[in-house]
Amino acid sequence: MYVGVTVLLTAAAELTLRVTPQAELPDEAAPFGNGLVRSSLNRPRTRASALRTARALLVLNACTGVSLLIGSGVLWRSTADPEVPGWMFPAMLLPLLAGTALTVLAAVRDRRTPVN
Repeated sequence: MYVGVTVLLTAAAELTLRVTPQAELPDEAAPFGNGLVRSSLNRPRTRASALRTARALLVLNACTGVSLLIGSGVLWRSTADPEVPGWMFPAMLLPLLAGTALTVLAAVRDRRTPVN
């Protein structure tokens, strides 16, 4: 499962860096309405915001790995105790929430940055 998440988030980060930012789109009219394309696509505003978003996606991937590693501690323990500690769920949830918050923060910051 984690390999699939890693491939998906790494591909999303790579594609984010390959998309032409809004700041670099030409201003002249295109045959199919460049204004519509400029406003309807979810593009990063600048190269710097694309880089921030890509980094946030990779950090989210790392946080997902940490969360799964903590959860795997229950499966890999050497004792046959069927009880799961109460701190396990918050410990697994905290890295996921931190990675998600960082990704959302990068996206919100991108939307607040004016296009030059």
